[in-house]
Amino acid sequence: DYTRPAASPYAPPRAAVGENLPEFSTLKVFTVNGRIGRLRFLAWTLVLSVVILLVSSVFFTVGLGIAAVSPTIAMVIGFLVGIAILVAAVWVSVQITVQRLHDLGWSGWLWFLHLVPFVGSIFPILLMVLPGNTGANQYGAPPPRNSTAVKILSALWLAFIPLVFAGAVLVGMSGYLDQLESDVGGSYESNSINSDDDSDQATTVDEVDVQSADDTAEPVDSTQQ
Repeated sequence: DYTRPAASPYAPPRAAVGENLPEFSTLKVFTVNGRIGRLRFLAWTLVLSVVILLVSSVFFTVGLGIAAVSPTIAMVIGFLVGIAILVAAVWVSVQITVQRLHDLGWSGWLWFLHLVPFVGSIFPILLMVLPGNTGANQYGAPPPRNSTAVKILSALWLAFIPLVFAGAVLVGMSGYLDQLESDVGGSYESNSINSDDDSDQATTVDEVDVQSADDTAEPVDSTQQ
């Protein structure tokens, strides 16, 4: 029988050239591991936003009922629930964003660029626009192909973003017009008050002059007439 020779202790070490990765990675929402593409990033963000809106609406309705009994208790519960919803939303959003960064081959620590002024307003756009790595990278295999639901949800989110932007612009313009109208109205009222004061002062001066003229006029002796 053939016996395989034992490995020489003087042989150089050998490293594996590559790992046997699956064709696609397994999707997991509540983790910072894994990768998701652009459309799935938009779809998951939309679902997260809808869930937050629904949960907030339910707690707001319940809070109105509690406020009818005890406003103080309702205020305390509302504050605590609001903090809990905010923390949960931020935590899930961070996990989704980190997976998107991994798909680009970037470190998840780049999430903190959201907190940098000016950069934080451009960085989310890059996450929605830049394509991910086509093959495997240091963060794992590529994500699965987009399903029909993912495509529909991402399209809805893309349609929702311009509406939010347009609404923000309209609200800003409305506030600016209201402020401008208030400033113009205040200036008009101030001018009117100043005009009335000037008229009153002029009238008073005229009355004083007339009164002074009457006082200084010499009386006429009826006997001389």
